[in-house]
Amino acid sequence: MNVNIYETSLVKAESPEINFKFQNPHSFSVKTSGGFAQFKGLYKGVYRTCRDGQVYIDLSGLNLYLQVDLTRSDENKFHPKISSCEFSVDEIFVEMKRPLFPQAIDAFKQLFLKYLSKQMCKFAENYADKIGDKFQEALNNSPISLKELGLHKFDSTLIREPILDKNSLFFALNGKFGQKEESERSRMFETDTNHMIYTYISEFVFNEFLNSFENKELKIEKSKKMDELLKNYKLMKSEDSMDIRIKFNEAPKIQFMDYGAKLVLNFNALLKSSSSDESLVSANFKLKTLIEKFEINAVLDGIFDDNNNNDDDYKLNAKVTIDDIEITDIISFLPEAFNLAEILPHVIKANKDIFGEIIESNLHSLFPIETNSYLRVTTIKGFFRSKTLIFGFDFASDGHLIRRLQLP
Repeated sequence: MNVNIYETSLVKAESPEINFKFQNPHSFSVKTSGGFAQFKGLYKGVYRTCRDGQVYIDLSGLNLYLQVDLTRSDENKFHPKISSCEFSVDEIFVEMKRPLFPQAIDAFKQLFLKYLSKQMCKFAENYADKIGDKFQEALNNSPISLKELGLHKFDSTLIREPILDKNSLFFALNGKFGQKEESERSRMFETDTNHMIYTYISEFVFNEFLNSFENKELKIEKSKKMDELLKNYKLMKSEDSMDIRIKFNEAPKIQFMDYGAKLVLNFNALLKSSSSDESLVSANFKLKTLIEKFEINAVLDGIFDDNNNNDDDYKLNAKVTIDDIEITDIISFLPEAFNLAEILPHVIKANKDIFGEIIESNLHSLFPIETNSYLRVTTIKGFFRSKTLIFGFDFASDGHLIRRLQLP
């Protein structure tokens, strides 16, 4: 007898217990047990004569076994791959309205289980593909990133297969802005457990990013202490204020350490009167600084607009000290600025703490950070480690991440 099944639909179900098991750094298994499912449909049986009717199928003990490998696609994107899929049930009960003889019912059971097993494995493969796309989309929309300047583009493709352990999933992104290859990659520490997500930016990648600042001009935020200092030295009128613009002679260089970061700056500074917009004096500066503290506090748990994910709702707290300062090529543009040019090196070196504060208040321009509400992160913390800048992220609840990764 030939038995065909069609118009099959799920009536009700009870979810099975799901267990995940770590296999190796690049794979894990998923195993289900228990649970219940009830289907209904239509059948048509042909043996000498044609007979059709309704069929009801009860399944108990839904045993699905999946072996999931974490791989990269040919485009170096995240690709979870189902390498093994098996499905069975503990019990199956079939009721046919217009019943067939027992041998036909047994054949129907085998046919239905074969059909269901094929559909379950096909669903698992499609689900894995979509989860991979969702994860890659999340990787491309980091809660925090460095703003791209000019032709320097951040490369978010994977450089190796994702690494899985019992507590975390690690993605190694290419990250380079330029064409140079990085010899040493950032790595995850076992102690990195205080936050839900960590992003590691290597010293190499950050310096590649800073290369885009060569010859770039920045307007420095005004400093009240700077204005007061110049007024005290009678280098500026009491009712006036000073504007400062800098242009980098060389790209900044940074070295990350456990206790801070050494930042070397080489730029030309132009001081202008805010009231008259006249240039007063310019000079070349070479600074060796130490960033002792680097913390980012961001609150992104307000109203999220999916059409506009970029936010700047964060505060950068830093403590900067100037270890060494060299001032050369001082040029005065106006006669009244001659005195300023003459004593400027002494004023700056005697008040390095003030200029350290100026760097602190403008560090957001040197490290232009972009926040992204795609994952609906609520907090961001930044800190240093040897050769690595680290950001830690948290969600208000696991539901924020789940909603972003859920499939349509």
